[in-house]
Amino acid sequence: MNNKKITAIVIVIIIAIIVIALAFFWLKQSAVNKTYLYVSNECSHCKIVEEFIDSNGIKDKVQFEIKEVSANQANAQELISKAVKCGINQNEVGVPMLWADSKCIVGDQSIIDFFKIKAGIK
Repeated sequence: MNNKKITAIVIVIIIAIIVIALAFFWLKQSAVNKTYLYVSNECSHCKIVEEFIDSNGIKDKVQFEIKEVSANQANAQELISKAVKCGINQNEVGVPMLWADSKCIVGDQSIIDFFKIKAGIK
């Protein structure tokens, strides 16, 4: 092979590595920046938040995912993991809890206030 072909192959390989690295970085950032609302079916404070979400069309205005923790062990473990990252003692983790912008928001009114701001509700 001549030098021009080798140079072209090296350039293609370098570009491919850069594209793959950027894709992994973007996927990681997307996962970190997602918003999750952790709830339990038996939680009265969770019901207050969910009623606010439903009655104000929040699902159409704010991108987030609701994760039920009482019947889903993986969601429960994820809730604990996120809470610990926020400095919440593992024994004091409760619902409702919102994970947004790598921060924990705890309590029905604080979560409702967050959604009001994000949805532009006064």
